[in-house]
Amino acid sequence: MGSGSGIQAEAAIQKGAKVVCVDINPHAVEHLKSKFMSSVVLQSDLFENVPEQEFDILVFNPPYLPDEGMENIALYSKKGVETAIRFIRQCSKYLKEDGVILLIGSSLSKNALINEAIENSLLVPEVLDTQHIFFEDIFVLKLTWSEAALKCKKLGITEPILFAKGKRGVIIKGSYLGKPVCIKMKKKESEAFGTIANEARFLQLLNKHGIGPRLISSDEEYVMYYFAEGDFIEDFIDASDHERVSAAINNILDQCYTLDKLGINKFEMHHPVKHILVGEKIVFLDFERARFTEDPKNVTQFCDYLMSLQNRLAKKGIRIDRERLMAAARAYKTEKEIEKIKGIIN
Repeated sequence: MGSGSGIQAEAAIQKGAKVVCVDINPHAVEHLKSKFMSSVVLQSDLFENVPEQEFDILVFNPPYLPDEGMENIALYSKKGVETAIRFIRQCSKYLKEDGVILLIGSSLSKNALINEAIENSLLVPEVLDTQHIFFEDIFVLKLTWSEAALKCKKLGITEPILFAKGKRGVIIKGSYLGKPVCIKMKKKESEAFGTIANEARFLQLLNKHGIGPRLISSDEEYVMYYFAEGDFIEDFIDASDHERVSAAINNILDQCYTLDKLGINKFEMHHPVKHILVGEKIVFLDFERARFTEDPKNVTQFCDYLMSLQNRLAKKGIRIDRERLMAAARAYKTEKEIEKIKGIIN
């Protein structure tokens, strides 16, 4: 990638490699075509014109110097890292499972941004060599697929990216049979045991009642489900009107009631800031800690949470009588009448 004068391509050809040369500069492309007549040479902005295929090795010496009024795109870009980051994000379709990326970097670059792109693209970096030249350190990074990326490939998930990180696991977003999906895996360093299998077990049951993201497949290492679009509950409340917020609260209470009737305690409803997604459907997320119990508390926990949102809800015209709601929540423990609680939230 960015073959330029062809130095790296020539070294690879001398080692017996079959090489594809890619450069954005038309003059460089003409030079490369005359120099390597038996090789494929493409004019392309990164992978834009590269036919989709997987390579053993991708080699790139990207522009890494911040823009200093120079127009040489082989050396400079606005912040010095944009081209390298675009390359990293695009490489998933072009690198074999056991493939290697060799990427040149510099101490003058904003390497925190590059490292973030590497992590988000599920690649593992290793510094192969470093040279100090005048005022900078030049280094060669070797990038290979992480175990999570290889698992995604095995499952048929394309274009996987790191979507979120939690205490116990990571969530990867990708595409499966043309539809957006998420796959959750346990962190290696997490000491939690059986959390992934626990989530899969409860999703399999709760999907029958319309609760949770729709499960696709799972094993002891992962759980995969269709990606749910929407906003987290507090963002939804801030952006919505009285009617939509009121309807969403009633829907959430109904789902909590279903959980209680099934004898399942989610253990997250007292503060479900990242556990309720509101879109076309309202989806409860994260069932790692769910358990069967004789005294589930999903409704009462969510009532406690609603009381913490009194000021936020008042701005939407929803005023909660704290004393009445507390009394209804206490009575609910014995009566299990969800409609009384709904009636207090107006």
